[in-house]
This record gives sequence, C-alpha cells and structure tokens, in this order.
Amino acid sequence: MGQKEIEREMMEESGKKMEQKEKVEQDEERIMGYRISDVVSCIGKQEDDYIRRFRKLREKRRTFNICAALFGYHWLVYRLMVVEAVVLIVVDLVAEIFLPALLLGGMGYSGGAVVLGGVCTLLVVVVQFVVMGLYGDQIYWWHIKGLMDSFQCRDKGKDSQTQSELRRLGGASVPMVLFCIVLTVMIRKACKILVARWLLGI
Repeated sequence: MGQKEIEREMMEESGKKMEQKEKVEQDEERIMGYRISDVVSCIGKQEDDYIRRFRKLREKRRTFNICAALFGYHWLVYRLMVVEAVVLIVVDLVAEIFLPALLLGGMGYSGGAVVLGGVCTLLVVVVQFVVMGLYGDQIYWWHIKGLMDSFQCRDKGKDSQTQSELRRLGGASVPMVLFCIVLTVMIRKACKILVARWLLGI
C-alpha cells in the first residue's frame, strides 16, 4: 500500500471520527440533563415554544403561561396531566359549589352569606389564575421529567423505540379535553343536586 493511500485512509478515518463527534454533540444537547430530542417527543405540539420556556426555567427565569392561567384544568387535560387536572377540578368544585353551600348552611339564606360565598369563589378563581400562569410551565416540566424518568432517558443513549413510546404517552389531546368538558358538566350537575338536597333537608 502506497504512502498516498495510507494518508487518504487516515484522512477518511479522521473525517468519520469528526462526523461522529459532531453527531454525538448534537445528540447530547440537553435541558436539565435530558436530551432535547426526548423532551420534544414528550411535548408534541408547540415544541419550540416549550423548549424555549424550559430553557428559561433552567436559567431560573420566570415564565407566565397564559393558556394554563386561562384554561386551568382543561389545559392540564390537553397536555395529558390527568392527576394534576383531577386535583384542580376538585378545587374548582369546592370553590364553586361546596364552599358557598357551607356558608349558606351555616349563616342561613342571607344576603351576606351569598356575597361572602361569591367573594370566596372569586378569590379562589383569581389565585388559580395566578398560580397556574406562574407555575404552569414548571408543572408541565415535572410531568415530562417523570415521563422521561420512567424510561430512564437520563442514563441511556438515544433510543428510537423509547422516543416512540414518549410520543405515544406524551403530546396533546383535543378529544381528552372534550371528554373532560362532558364529564365535568355531569359531575357539577350531580354535585349541585346533592348540595340542594342537603340544604333543603331532603
């Protein structure tokens, strides 16, 4: 083998190593220890926006999620955070139905009880708006982090099968929101009937 052929093979080998190094560096671009490709697989829609938001969280910069603030548990359901959505639905039911009913039951059917019940409900709504707006992105990151941790994404290399599972379990779902709307309407009606029967002593 001639000298030129040896040099050519060495250059080709060096070029391949450089390409592999660049590929690894690109593949290992991470947010808080997790590959961006894995995070994107969990997000689904609007991944660019949420990648930007998560980078701000990494830098300890505050973000405000207007969708989370306005839509509350509907946004949580849309992003498939079912457990968190159930917690918020319970808070909504307590603030909207049970708290005013307790005030009416304890204070009687007076104008003061009605006003106080309305004020308490409004206060809970405002607090929920602020908390969900300020911490919505953080809640979503905890959800995604838990999903990635269940597949040990932090400890292993890029895996197309794992990313396929992350896309299946993550993302967003409009049908889930529609189901949530129907279900919560039914639950609200049932709760109002129960409260009315309790207040009337039936």
